Amino acid sequence: MLSPEEYRDLQNHMQALGDGSLLRLVLLNRDEYKPESLALAEEELRKRKLDCITLDEFAKKFPGEYYPYVPTFCPTCLDETTDEPAGFMFYFRGIGTLLRGRGSECDVCGSTVQGKWIYFIFPIFLIGKYRVKYLEDPWMKRGKRVTRRLKAKGSMRHFS
Repeated sequence: MLSPEEYRDLQNHMQALGDGSLLRLVLLNRDEYKPESLALAEEELRKRKLDCITLDEFAKKFPGEYYPYVPTFCPTCLDETTDEPAGFMFYFRGIGTLLRGRGSECDVCGSTVQGKWIYFIFPIFLIGKYRVKYLEDPWMKRGKRVTRRLKAKGSMRHFS
């Protein structure tokens, strides 16, 4: 249970949050907050007349608050890619396949363009270019990610 002072501080914090941040708290991150915090956030959304917004409306109205936190791509990135994922990658003692490079980063969903390469000590053959969104730290050995292959036409503009 919150003390009256803690309650006031939390209420002031919720009032200071922007609409997108408040909606993200309630719609996407509710498992990370205590019931008291959620109740205050929902109350603040009702005051702002934003309590009936759906997840799709949230994504359209506040893309910068939505796409970086979900395992999907924004409409622009979906448009320039196919449904084909990068697939299985294996790398052992200098031989295998890896994603490599950093191409243009999307300002909305945070994905980047990387090439899938065949390695034999050094990268020797580019298999394809993919839009990649890391869900965990990309430097972890088994970092989770979602990928979509770039459409062939115009894909060179994303990656050098």
